[in-house]
Amino acid sequence: MTRDDTTARGRAAEALVAAHLESLGYIVLARNARVGRDELDLVVLDGATLVVVEVRARRADAMVHPLATLTAAKQQKLRRATARYAAERAHRGDVRIDVVTVIEGVIERYEGAITFEES
Repeated sequence: MTRDDTTARGRAAEALVAAHLESLGYIVLARNARVGRDELDLVVLDGATLVVVEVRARRADAMVHPLATLTAAKQQKLRRATARYAAERAHRGDVRIDVVTVIEGVIERYEGAITFEES
């Protein structure tokens, strides 16, 4: 599989997740938002809560579950980028980081999967 194939699968999964979240009443604020050198897959509003959504997509025959690919370093980058995004926009409400996995079109949401406290 080429990098282009992987990127295309990732973008398709992000579009699928964005549509799914909109159907649940979330408001999509940004896709692939750049925050310094980092990128946030989706930024949405869940009521007054700013939610950064990390989308992880894999094929059904992948050796590991998409959640297993979230390293401590990636989680720290997400924390940093999320805090910066909220601060740059002077967001005063709650902030949360969700992870959504997509395996062959099947979506699973993990609300608050990444906390701001390191474990």
